Amino acid sequence: MRSMKKKNKIRYAKKDILDSDEFEPKYTKFRVTMYIALQTLEKIRDEAKEKGLPYQTYINQLLMEHVSKKDEEKIREIVRDEFRKLG
Repeated sequence: MRSMKKKNKIRYAKKDILDSDEFEPKYTKFRVTMYIALQTLEKIRDEAKEKGLPYQTYINQLLMEHVSKKDEEKIREIVRDEFRKLG
């Protein structure tokens, strides 16, 4: 049985009647269609089930972690370069 977690409220509206700040980027989502190897999808579904998450939510988390790591790596590289310049 899935754990019942509070979901973000999704608002639907016509674009021409929205304020420019109506939707925060972190809550805005887009439909993406892609092909994933069956073996990969099965592993993701199993991991998501262990965590009590829908597999699509889990995929989104994995992607965000990957992007965040890339940002962290870039920052570390910049800091290392700055220290080299000082030394």
